[in-house]
Amino acid sequence: MNNDLQDWGLAYQEIATLITTKVPTIKHVDLYWGQDQAVDEDGNWLPFPAPAVFLDFNALSIEDLAEGRQLITMDVGVKLYRETLSDTHKGSGNQAAALAFIGLMRQLHAALHGAKGTHFGPMSRVALSRVDTQAYVQMYDQVYRTVMLDYGATATYQEEDAPPLELPQTPPAAAPAPDPQPLFRIPAP
Repeated sequence: MNNDLQDWGLAYQEIATLITTKVPTIKHVDLYWGQDQAVDEDGNWLPFPAPAVFLDFNALSIEDLAEGRQLITMDVGVKLYRETLSDTHKGSGNQAAALAFIGLMRQLHAALHGAKGTHFGPMSRVALSRVDTQAYVQMYDQVYRTVMLDYGATATYQEEDAPPLELPQTPPAAAPAPDPQPLFRIPAP
């Protein structure tokens, strides 16, 4: 974790790369803005490849440290989205396919729990819940807590070349002549 250049936007990019690298089954990663509910003007769902992960960043607390620095405790929601017509109930013909969703959630958890990056501290899962969405969609949110150091408001200084130091060119003053009389005498033995 880098202490002076952290940025939650760059943390998003790091986490997205981590997910697509460690869980290659995931076909789409995006910031969450309600894509699972979005339709176009004709009533068609807005397309994105699935399974997909949507990330949601929420600051729990922000603590001022000094000089414009802040410590942000951040919850990162990792919403796994998968379309399926399969049923999960015992005896269903396609139960294994429906339960593959849980396997994806476990893979995401293995990739993210304890992970840290340049722009975020170690992540720890703190919540797991189902997301209400459309029919034939499975969507669960795993929430990971992390900390970020934000130095974005810290004053920045730009180094510039200083002009050379120039001393006035005055002739040295004449030193006073030494006093011929010593201040004290040491008697001879």
